[in-house]
Amino acid sequence: FGGGTSVTSVSLASIPAQLVNFSQTEIVVIAAHGLASGGLAEVVVTADTGARAVSTTWTQLERGDITDVLVDEGQVGTRVTIVGTRLLAGADELVQVTLANVPVQEIVSQNDTAVIVVAADGAPGQGDIRLTASTGAFVLEVNGWTFASSGVVTAVEPATGQQGTLVTISGTGLFGRGAG
Repeated sequence: FGGGTSVTSVSLASIPAQLVNFSQTEIVVIAAHGLASGGLAEVVVTADTGARAVSTTWTQLERGDITDVLVDEGQVGTRVTIVGTRLLAGADELVQVTLANVPVQEIVSQNDTAVIVVAADGAPGQGDIRLTASTGAFVLEVNGWTFASSGVVTAVEPATGQQGTLVTISGTGLFGRGAG
């Protein structure tokens, strides 16, 4: 293109994009964060010769925002509701949600303002919530989730019984908030 042999840069709405790969007929980039364009904006491809191809076909969307996490601490099986705006990151669906870098067990429901998931098993500790859309775009909440230590059953009395037997279960963290 333009007599050149490679692409040196691509910008979307005046924001430099990360070049992934290119050929004479297709260029793949990753869009960077920037202010919403408020409508169609320019796509500019620059070749190694300085030649440019320009098109007004891109709309830069405002970044998604997680505003609340209902149940921000738990363990495997915890139902988590993530609330915010533009949670689908401009796409039709989410393909992955991670809590503290662990993919969730299930995405129960999803829309632009609320995502409900079920936590998988993860090591105790705090980490990010990441919603990844089908386009590769993502919404991130830094340190938005904490995996709690699993509860521990220390005794079951009596250890045998049948219908009507009163059973006492003892331990720590039996409500899902971990030992202690």
